[in-house]
Amino acid sequence: MTLMIDPPLWPAHGRRWSHLISDTSFAELHAFARALGIPERGFDGDHYDVPESEYHRMIDGGAVPVSSRVLVQALRAAGLRRQKRKGERVLASVALPPEGEGEPEAEGEGEGVARIDTLASRLPALSAVARVWLLVVHVDELLLPVPVAPVTQAGSVERVSSELVAGVLATGVPCGESPDPAPDSGPDAGPDAAPDAGPDAAPDAGPDAGPKLGPAEQVGLVRTLSAQGMIETTDVVLLLALDQHTPRPATSGATNPEWVPVERAAAVVGAPLGPLIDWLHHRG
Repeated sequence: MTLMIDPPLWPAHGRRWSHLISDTSFAELHAFARALGIPERGFDGDHYDVPESEYHRMIDGGAVPVSSRVLVQALRAAGLRRQKRKGERVLASVALPPEGEGEPEAEGEGEGVARIDTLASRLPALSAVARVWLLVVHVDELLLPVPVAPVTQAGSVERVSSELVAGVLATGVPCGESPDPAPDSGPDAGPDAAPDAGPDAAPDAGPDAGPKLGPAEQVGLVRTLSAQGMIETTDVVLLLALDQHTPRPATSGATNPEWVPVERAAAVVGAPLGPLIDWLHHRG
């Protein structure tokens, strides 16, 4: 069991940084970090970012100084390397049990383990998108349950995103359902059909009919990987942030949605979205 740290060569935020890893498990790495007071926000998927000022303290605490090349080789050999692209941050990795054998484990560790990774990311998915999740935040409250919709071959992430926003906020229709269609008013309509709109019909809702909702923005990805480390599916996570000038939208439907404080939402939602919600909350 070895904790390793590379030289503080990596510039960011006006300082230089080292990477701290374990060649055994994330549990060992987290325990070491807690013991030496490294903040949780310093964890980046498979390592902790440590400022140059803390480098020697890590070594005094038991970390072995190594080159960056040796550090990466140790991560890969242990099966603990978590790949990401520039601008992404791996927030959590949850091991998937063999099919039919219970709940996911707290940490996805080691080689040959299927897992789910949660990333903070604005980049396109590298595999087929399976689902879209929508985090709806009004000031300091988050809507639960978190709406989710599948992306079919005939659809697109953009279309599904628009439908989620419209369905959950505008019409109050629970995710995955469709509003009852309006009665047919065409020439073959039955006796109970609604009449065509005449000259005295109510005008269409104008631009001031309701709150103006901006587009949802992508904030994360949830990827499922095989035991061989191949990305099998990816979910896209969107955020619709409503400020204090926008009335909190009313919702309805069989899902019984409710608004909960954002600071509690991560614990309530759990994996795989909880780590992303927590990261977004503390990032401000």
